[in-house]
Amino acid sequence: MKRILKKVIGNVILTFEEFCTVLAEIEACLNSRPLTPLMSNDDGIEVLTPEQFLIGRPLMTLPQQTQTKKLSLLKHCELCQTLVVQFWTKWSAEYFISLNRFHKQEYKCQ
Repeated sequence: MKRILKKVIGNVILTFEEFCTVLAEIEACLNSRPLTPLMSNDDGIEVLTPEQFLIGRPLMTLPQQTQTKKLSLLKHCELCQTLVVQFWTKWSAEYFISLNRFHKQEYKCQ
């Protein structure tokens, strides 16, 4: 995870608050990833996620503020969102590749 975070952030200079925001959103993404289907019902499939182990229920998203914001604040928010999306894209691609390698090695050992 650290390697991917370094790739995504690169030479971007973030304030402490921006860095904390990026890390918190990455944490939420990782804890919201599906581990396994939990049950299937008429509404669809509910999946088991790490956040359900941590707090016992899916995390709720924070409500968006409707106040007008300064342009620079919006740019900082967009930067944080872009970094989170880039992290998730790179992490999920590398995670699934490493899972595939792990399972191939496990089957060879058996």
